[in-house]
Amino acid sequence: MTSSKVGCLGHREHSQANQADQIRNVIDDMFKIMLVTATFDAGGRPSADILVNSISKTLDISLQDAHEFAAANASSLPGVPPELIQYVEGGRNPDIYTREFVELVHRGNQLMRGKMNAFAQFRDILADHIAESMPELRADAEEIVRATGGRAPAPIVAAQSNANGNANASNGAATHGVENVSSTFDGLNRYSVLFLSLRIEPAQYTLFKRKSTHRNMKILEAQSAVLSNFEVWQHLSEKKRRGPPNLETVVRELMTYLDTHPNPLQSPVTYTPDTIRSLLEGLRPYDLTKAEVVMIINVKPLSLPLLSAVIEDMENRLTPEQGEEIIAVIESVMGGPKEAPKLA
Repeated sequence: MTSSKVGCLGHREHSQANQADQIRNVIDDMFKIMLVTATFDAGGRPSADILVNSISKTLDISLQDAHEFAAANASSLPGVPPELIQYVEGGRNPDIYTREFVELVHRGNQLMRGKMNAFAQFRDILADHIAESMPELRADAEEIVRATGGRAPAPIVAAQSNANGNANASNGAATHGVENVSSTFDGLNRYSVLFLSLRIEPAQYTLFKRKSTHRNMKILEAQSAVLSNFEVWQHLSEKKRRGPPNLETVVRELMTYLDTHPNPLQSPVTYTPDTIRSLLEGLRPYDLTKAEVVMIINVKPLSLPLLSAVIEDMENRLTPEQGEEIIAVIESVMGGPKEAPKLA
C-alpha cells in the first residue's frame, strides 16, 4: 500500500473520530440541560443563570462546531442511495438492490443492442436500394456506410442487352427510374417501420408460414405448449401401447386418476375437441389467462367458490354477475355436475 493511500485512510479515520467527539459533546450538553431543567428553581437566580448559559453558549457552540465540520467534510462522506436505506429499514437484504440494478442495466443494454443491430441492418438495406435505384449516389452511400462501420452496397450486376440503343430509349429508361424513386422510398419507409417493430416487439405480430414449412416448426417455449387433461386423455386413449412396462404403469395410473370422481373426465366422457373451442369462444370477453382457461377445463368449476380458486384475484377483476355468466358458459358447454359413483 502506498504512502498516499495510508495518509488518506489516516485522514479519514481522524475526521470520523473528530465528528464522533463533536456529536458526543452535543449529546452531553443536551443531557446537562435536561438535568438543569428538571431541577430548575424559578425563585433562585443561580439556576436561571446556569440554564441560560448552557443553552446560549455551551449547546450553541457544540451545534455550530458539528455543523461546520459536517459542511466542510461533506465530500468525504459516502453517498448511499435512498432506495438502499429503505431496503435496510424494511428488513430486506441489500444485495437484492444490487441484483435488481444489475438486471435492469442488463435488460437496457440488450434492448439498446437490439435497436443498434436493427438500425445497422436497415442502413445496409437502404444503402443497397439507393445504390441500385440512383447509381449517381452510389459513391456517397458507400462513404456513409463505411464511416458508420457497415458493409459497402452490393455491386450492381446488370446485363446490357443492347449497348447501341438509341437515345430515346435511354432517356425513357432514365425518366422511368426517376419516377420510381418516390415509390422506392415509400416502400423502404414502410419496410423500416415493420422491420424495427418485428425486431423490438415480435410478440405483437403473427407470421404466417406455408403448409410446406410446418414440418420444420418446433416449440420455442415449453410454457406455451401446456395441454389440458382432456387433450392428454385423448392422446393416451388413441395411442397404441408399445412402451416399456414402467411407462404402461404410469399411463394406467393416470387414466385411472382421470376417470375418478370429481374429475370431469370420468366415464362416460362428454368432451370433444369442439368443446374446448366453444369454451374459448364463450370465455373470450372475460380476459382470462391461458393457465386459468386450462384450469377451468380440468376442474370444471360450477360454483363461485370453486371459480374464485381458479381465477386469480377474481374479486377485483370480475363482478359477481360476470362470475355467474362464466359458470353458465361452463355448464352450457361442458355439461352439468356429475354424481359420484355409489359404492357397494
